[in-house]
Amino acid sequence: MTEWLIRTFVKNPEETYRMEVRSSYCMLSGMVGILCNLILAAVKLTTGLLSGSAAILSDAVNNLTDCVSCVLSLIGNRIAVRPADSEHPFGHGRMEYLVSFAVTALIFTAGFELFLRSVEKILHPTALTFSPVMGLVLVCTIGVKYWMGCFNRTLGERLDHSGMKATAQDSVNDAVATAMTLGSTILSVFFPNMPFDGIMGALVSLYIIRGGFELCREVLGKILGDEPDTGLKEDIREIIQAQPGILGVHDIIIHDYGAGNRIGSAHAELPASLSLREAHQIVDECETAVENKLHVKLTIHADPVETDIATEQARRRTEDLLAEISPGITVHDFHLLEEDGRTVYRFDAAIPFEADQSGEEIRALLEEKLAAAGNPVRCIITFDRGYFSERSG
Repeated sequence: MTEWLIRTFVKNPEETYRMEVRSSYCMLSGMVGILCNLILAAVKLTTGLLSGSAAILSDAVNNLTDCVSCVLSLIGNRIAVRPADSEHPFGHGRMEYLVSFAVTALIFTAGFELFLRSVEKILHPTALTFSPVMGLVLVCTIGVKYWMGCFNRTLGERLDHSGMKATAQDSVNDAVATAMTLGSTILSVFFPNMPFDGIMGALVSLYIIRGGFELCREVLGKILGDEPDTGLKEDIREIIQAQPGILGVHDIIIHDYGAGNRIGSAHAELPASLSLREAHQIVDECETAVENKLHVKLTIHADPVETDIATEQARRRTEDLLAEISPGITVHDFHLLEEDGRTVYRFDAAIPFEADQSGEEIRALLEEKLAAAGNPVRCIITFDRGYFSERSG
């Protein structure tokens, strides 16, 4: 069923890096979500009103909330795929995150209202009616929600779309919640004096609130700037490192402007003996390779590095000593200089966020260790925080 829908409604479905193809996938996901959730909400509202079940009504409102979320996602997607213009030179992709943030407000509101209604049911329980038809309806909704979870998981994995993966998990969770609702309704029939219905309705409401909190945290992370995916970093590093002449890669920074629109920068170390023209050509080839394979628009800065034995030995000695001072520090742009008859180590160092020492403390400790090893030198260090920088080679 999923593959048939993809082949029917998505043109060139294998070209997932193209914005128009991603838009088609998002449109398919949204329309399927709206249709399924509307049907489920209508069926559950009817069943809940006839039976007087707060848990079933809670589940129905949850479906309506999911439906509204799908509508907002479709609107956000239409805006997100607009091309860049003079006012938005990086495109409109982040609109997806703003829409998701608005959806969290709806989820919280619905969750709190349903919780209050369920508490009222606990305090003032009412008799419920149950029939095999009602049970069949709930069993069918469990099956539909589980299929929706599988459907969105397939699309999310194909696009590497975190929003669709979250929707898939939400659908599976809804199937579990509906199963709990079915169980509470059956128990209420056999134990009419126990407020199973209100209790289960409250649990479902808390479940909705919890889902809204997790979504809010994820969306805020996107807006504030989460650390890019570690796999993406490794892929970028490997592509650059594979180019002839590259000695190391560091300071990889990625800015996310929405699905399929990532822009970043990196520093690549090259032999200082290369001419400017040669270094520029290598960097251009690296940028082209990254964009062709990962569809990330990357600007690469070329760092000239001396490759003589003395410089390399001094660098490795410095890296070993820094590892003793604070594990995780990486060194780049390393140069040996002579100043007033004294050797100077000049380099940049990326400090991990968990490091306890300040840059000045690290510099003083390094000079002390070098002097103790019989290598009194002056260290000129430019410290920065590693976004997820690393040196390889």
